Amino acid sequence: MEPTGQTTQAGQRQATATVAEMATWFGVTVTNGDVTQVILPNNNLNGILPESLGDLLELTQLKLNSNQIGGSIPVSIGSLQKLIVLLLYNNLLTGNIPVELGNLINLVSLQLHDNVFTGTIPASIGNCTKLKFFYIRNANMSGSIPSSFENLTKLQVLFISNCGIDGNLPNYLGDFPNLNNIHLFGNKFTGSIPENWQNLNNLQQLVLHNNQLSGELPLWLKNKSTITALYLGNNTFTGSLTDFIGAWPNLSTLHLTGLGLAGPIPESIGNLTSLQILYLNSNNFTSSPDFTAHPNASNLRVYVQNNNLPIGDIEKNLIGSDMHPFTTFTYGGQMNIAEIDTIVNMSMGGEFAIVNKQAGGVYTNYQWQEWDIVSSLWVDINQETNENYSFIPIVEDHGKKFRCRMTNDWIGGEVFYSDLVTIQIFSGIYYAIGNGNWKDVNVWSTSSGGNPVNKYPRDNDTAIIEGFQVKITDEIICEEINIENTGKLEISGSDASLIVNGQINLTAPLSPAIKMLIVTNGGKIEVK
Repeated sequence: MEPTGQTTQAGQRQATATVAEMATWFGVTVTNGDVTQVILPNNNLNGILPESLGDLLELTQLKLNSNQIGGSIPVSIGSLQKLIVLLLYNNLLTGNIPVELGNLINLVSLQLHDNVFTGTIPASIGNCTKLKFFYIRNANMSGSIPSSFENLTKLQVLFISNCGIDGNLPNYLGDFPNLNNIHLFGNKFTGSIPENWQNLNNLQQLVLHNNQLSGELPLWLKNKSTITALYLGNNTFTGSLTDFIGAWPNLSTLHLTGLGLAGPIPESIGNLTSLQILYLNSNNFTSSPDFTAHPNASNLRVYVQNNNLPIGDIEKNLIGSDMHPFTTFTYGGQMNIAEIDTIVNMSMGGEFAIVNKQAGGVYTNYQWQEWDIVSSLWVDINQETNENYSFIPIVEDHGKKFRCRMTNDWIGGEVFYSDLVTIQIFSGIYYAIGNGNWKDVNVWSTSSGGNPVNKYPRDNDTAIIEGFQVKITDEIICEEINIENTGKLEISGSDASLIVNGQINLTAPLSPAIKMLIVTNGGKIEVK
């Protein structure tokens, strides 16, 4: 057999060569007068693949990976029906993957990744029923995985990643008894992970991140003791991480980035003794265990940035100022600025505390701040440097915003913030429980006949006066006043004024001779 041309190790075309000459070439194997193997990876080959490749009918292995070969795959390659291994990855190949590859019925390994292919995955590849390894990655393709792939029951590795492939994940893959590696990341797959995949008893690597998958985190995965790598991040799965974590004695990588998971990072992660890489960043986790006691801590890479972790949980994973025992520990950008409307019940009286849920740590410094609407800046509140912020609210506090700015002496260069709290003042109802001046705090209770609350009704509050006499001697603003039966309200003196934003209700007493509302000595009353 005398092919019209070959690509040599130096990348030059040979015009004519005999089989005997080819037997002397580097990377070429001749058996019984026929070329059976061409193995030339990493040899700086360029040019294009010649159509004459199709003349090498006894070829069983063609390995031209990791070169600079361009052009398209010649359709003549479909004539190589004895081909077992075809490795063309990491080249510059373009165009469509030829449907003629479906003629390679003895093919066991087909690896085409890291080229510049377009088009769709040919359905004809489903004819290659002996295929165990299928790789294509980093291609600008479209369409879905062909339904004919259900014939590839001998598959051990399915690798279709960063190709733009869409559709649902094939349910039939769960019926492939030897399938152990599924890499389908960086595509446009939708739907959930098929329940049928729980039948994959030899599953080692499940790599599905960067898709559009949804549904619950599949709890059947926690029983897969063979799993070594699990990548599910940057999808929209839901569920509890606590319920999801399995024993997984061989797991080295867990990738759950960007799933929006909330709640605590479970302590059970510490039981994953083979773990080396942990991606839990860009979620909404609110607490973290101490990973420093992990048996593989010195080889562990931990990524927990962009969560809602308390500063104390970060500190406990450090062993000194900016020091940790891990290979990598990334924790910045904790997203604590969630706006919370905190309702203050003015009728309850007394001190009110804003609890700092992101606090903690031995070396943490606190500074509470208030939003200044005039300067549109956060302003430090003088001497408020404790973990929580306590104050006695007044009506004027309605709508005010507060937060705590935190630094930590062990966590250099990072600034943390508590939740942003907006105060909403709740209008109270006050009952007169004795005679006296309106501002006498012993006169009022928040229940009829109850105990004094050390406060008096103001702006947004309602006052109920029944059976007692209350006197106003300076300015009072109130929402509503109800004077009932023998109750009496007197506004007396030139400094005395009552402004009522709502209405004054008088319930007629049993004796018409009793005066319920009295304005004397220059007092004033205004009902808006």
